Amino acid sequence: MKFFASLLLILSLTFCSSNKPNAGISAEPSSSTSVSDVPKIQLGFNAKGSLQTSQQVALTDKMLEKLSNSVKENLHIRVNGGTRSQKEMPSEWSNEQVKAWADLSKKHGVQLVYVVNGSDTPKSQRAFIQKWIDAGASFSFIEMMNEYYLPKFRKGDTSKEEVSRQITPEYYANEMLSTFIDELKTLNLPLFLICAPEKSGKVADIMTDWNRVITKAVSKYKDVQIGVTIHLYLKGNENFNYNQINKLREMLPAGTPIAITEAGVINPNLSSENEGKAVLNHYVKIASQLKTGDYLFDQVLYTNYKKTAAATLHPNSNGLTPKGEQVVKFMKEMYPD
Repeated sequence: MKFFASLLLILSLTFCSSNKPNAGISAEPSSSTSVSDVPKIQLGFNAKGSLQTSQQVALTDKMLEKLSNSVKENLHIRVNGGTRSQKEMPSEWSNEQVKAWADLSKKHGVQLVYVVNGSDTPKSQRAFIQKWIDAGASFSFIEMMNEYYLPKFRKGDTSKEEVSRQITPEYYANEMLSTFIDELKTLNLPLFLICAPEKSGKVADIMTDWNRVITKAVSKYKDVQIGVTIHLYLKGNENFNYNQINKLREMLPAGTPIAITEAGVINPNLSSENEGKAVLNHYVKIASQLKTGDYLFDQVLYTNYKKTAAATLHPNSNGLTPKGEQVVKFMKEMYPD
């Protein structure tokens, strides 16, 4: 009788486990996970493209010269990424800056990603993207604005240069996207919508609600290729939930690509060398939750800031920083010669 009771208990636990909502998704990555264990994904850099453009492009060119074609065929540069994408208008980019990045794209076969400025008009943004294309730039996808789930956008804090109006998830998903997508879909490029990272505390429900609204809207836009983006920063010594990527994927239509267009480690106490080690570990764990066709972009390609730890390229290093060496190592191991 004890044997049959034990058997029934095992069967019961197995059945219950298999019917949980998250059954079948990838487990949290282990500390021993290496690049060789993860899927071959698309790689990229998040660039402040208008910052010292000539020097930034020169150092990027120098780095790309040392990368194999197998890496570069799967490499993308988010050329106007981050907060500045919502500040800069097309008129603030010179023809020379656009040409410099377009020429780099052509030379190395690296594709670009453009982040739409929601404070501009749809017609203006479409014309600006076309200007890049006419200059020879090749785009892998267009990202539909940047981090609109943040408090400054939710509250409509127009004291911030990058904020032009209050943005709720409903306004973004239904009104704003409809207007911009109607204009941008004629470019015949994939359009990626903003999703939010998991947070704890008071904003946890806000982020969950944002993703609920946005992922529901993905199915609304049937005449364009739609993907989603998310930014994943490891801050300090927090217990990071890498499984949030799979939770987001479960909310999306099957086959929807996920692009981690910003990822990094935020810890002001780390040297560039230790930042590099932490970033490499973070990227491997993120990649273990991704699928072929998904994207993972390094936090910042280039800065000339006094603090160098977060930069992959910096003039003080005349190119790759210690952190940058680890990022390039990750990419080379992903796509070996």
